[in-house]
Formats: sequence, structure tokens, C-alpha cells
Amino acid sequence: MESIHLGCPHHQHQDPFTRLTEMEFLNVFRLSKSLVCKLLATLDHRELDDDIPVELQVLATLAFLATGQLSSSARLLGTSRWAAIGIVYKVAQVIKICLGQQYLVFPGDEEQTLFREEFYKISLIPGVLACLDGFAVPLCTISGVEVGWSYITRGHSYLGMVVVCGPQQQIIYIIAQERGSSWPMFNESMLRHSLEEDEVEGMIVVLENFPSKPYLLTPAVPTETVEEYFYNHALKQIMIRSAEKTTHSLKTRFPCLKKGMEPLDPSSLPVLVACAILHNLCLKFSCPLPNYSVTPNLGPDHDLGLDGLDPEDFLDQGHLGPDGNLGLGGYYDPEGHIPPGDLGPEGNIIPGHLGLNYHLGPDGLLGPHGPLGLEGHQIEPYDDFLLNLLTSSGGTPNEQ
Repeated sequence: MESIHLGCPHHQHQDPFTRLTEMEFLNVFRLSKSLVCKLLATLDHRELDDDIPVELQVLATLAFLATGQLSSSARLLGTSRWAAIGIVYKVAQVIKICLGQQYLVFPGDEEQTLFREEFYKISLIPGVLACLDGFAVPLCTISGVEVGWSYITRGHSYLGMVVVCGPQQQIIYIIAQERGSSWPMFNESMLRHSLEEDEVEGMIVVLENFPSKPYLLTPAVPTETVEEYFYNHALKQIMIRSAEKTTHSLKTRFPCLKKGMEPLDPSSLPVLVACAILHNLCLKFSCPLPNYSVTPNLGPDHDLGLDGLDPEDFLDQGHLGPDGNLGLGGYYDPEGHIPPGDLGPEGNIIPGHLGLNYHLGPDGLLGPHGPLGLEGHQIEPYDDFLLNLLTSSGGTPNEQ
């Protein structure tokens, strides 16, 4: 594969496919090397910019999905943020057109039967075809004159996203629109019409704010009988094992859906569809989730990034440990790397263990799925658990 220019068209850098290890590549671009190659082979290159290598355009788009910041893409492309808008939008559209019919498809009759059987094993409720979850994607509104890589934030808007999920975390239907909420978006969808007309056999587990319909299963509120309690428990199991796991995986792989993204012109909606398609692509080819969420600035010099992708040196030697483990402030650890489970000089550690500030994740659990990590917030009932965890590591962080 040809060399890629990063940050400046007059400097030639090594291809990130060969420069980065597999884990580094996955953490930075959120897809494995082999899966990005499959993606490149599937896309219609004629629809993309001729002046910039296609693989670079795709990597720049994946960088945007990882951070939601156009500066990440611009650094890779060697362009301004405003020029990066058109490239990211176009790649998202091409992903939607070229892969949508294959990787974002509502199940046929035979597969619907399998879905109902699998959901029955989870809940013992017959006839469940899918479950639904909805969330808002923050959209940063920007204005002002570009100065270097900085910009001025002028408040936030949001995009509404509704995903309909199968029993194995696959997304089978997506609804996305500006400033939408779950029920109005679903009510206006073709899926709701198909359910009304009995064109689809089965019921969908939905959120509490949905109205009662023959084809929707909503929790019983308030719970007054034992039967209603067990019914709600069964619905909760479906939501946890399917919808919540799906949206968690989706947001973990593509943090722009959680942290927010800068708007694209003319629309940011293709990005949401592209994320859903790539999620299903990762499921099919068993691409693991990244070990941590990429943050715009890891270390004071932005050396790992993904604002983060240093234009002068793709991954500066001396700022990344040999196994991809970070030391103090994002710098190379003096001992060579941080052993898994051990605290670094300032309590920083590889993903899955204690992260910055030692905050508990929402579930009070270790690891990327409810972690003690960069974005967790401490929950009071787990204070003793946290204290025991710290002391069992050989002392408090400051003592190490």
C-alpha cells in the first residue's frame, strides 16, 4: 500500500498499517487493520476525492468517529477542518450506499423465526422479534475563524438516534433525525407502519415512554402483582442483553456518539448510519472492541492523540510504551511498560484497570464495560470496594 502523507503534503510518513501494531491501530481507528482493508475493497472509490489516497480518506473518517473532532481528520489529511468536512461526509455516504444493503438489513422470515426463538430463551416471552433503544447524540455548534486547530464553541444541539436490535447485538433498523425523540421518530417510521399492517410478525420491546400497542411490549408501571414484576424482569433482561449491550458497544467503538461531534455539511445524519453499519461489520468479522476510548489530547504534546495523530511524527517514539501502555501524562514509562493491573506514576494505567482519578464507572465494575476509567463517576455504595482495590494493589496510588 502506498505511503500516506500526514499533516503536511511535503513530508512523507510511514503507512500506519505498517507503523502501528494491531492493538495501536485498533485503539486509534476503532477497526482492525484487516477490517479496514475489507472496507477499502468494498467501497466505490469513484465516489471519493481523486486528489487524496482513498485509504487516507477512510482513516480520517474513522478518526472522526473516534473523536468527533474534525481536527483529528484534518491532521491526517493535511487540510483545514473545513476541507475535512466534505471528505468525512462523502466517505460516510459511500459507506451507507455500498454497505447498507448488506449490513443494515431487516431480517427475513427465516431469520425472524430464529430471533423469536433466541429472545424466548432470554425472557420466556413468546413472539419477541427485537428490542429498541434511543439516545441523543450531542452536536457541537461552532463558529468563528479557524486559528491553527482551535475553534470557538457556540452551544450544543443534538441528533436523535433510535436503534432496533436483534438478540446478538446486531442492529437491524435505524432511525436518525435532527432533534428527534424516540417515540415520535418511531411513530413516523416505516417499521411502525409494517407492524401496524401485520407485515412483520412479532413484537418489539420498547422504552417506558412508548404508548401501549399490540406490537409493542412496554414495562408495567406501576408494578402491582407478582406477575407484573416477573414480566418487567423479563423485559429488563431483554433490554440489558440486547439493546443496552448494543448501544454500549456502539458508543464504545465510536465515541463520537457519546461525547458528541462537530457538525458536517450538509448533514451529520450519514455518520450515524455509517456507525451502525460498521458496528454490524465488526460483529460479522469478530473485530474486538478497542481497549480504551480515544481522547483528543493524551499527554501535553498531543503525541498519541487523536488530535493525537502528530503531524510531525505519526506516533512519536518515547511517548508510547512497547506494548501500547501509557505512563505518566501519556509518556513512555521508565520501566518499559506498565504491567497489567499495576498503577503508573500518577495512577494512570492501561484500559480495564484504574484510570485517571480512580473514578468508578456506572456499574462499579472493572474493565471497558462498566469501568473504573477515564469517564467514570464515583458511586457511593462502592467506596469500600474502591478502597480495597487500591490497597490490594500494594498501597495507595501515591505510595507507588
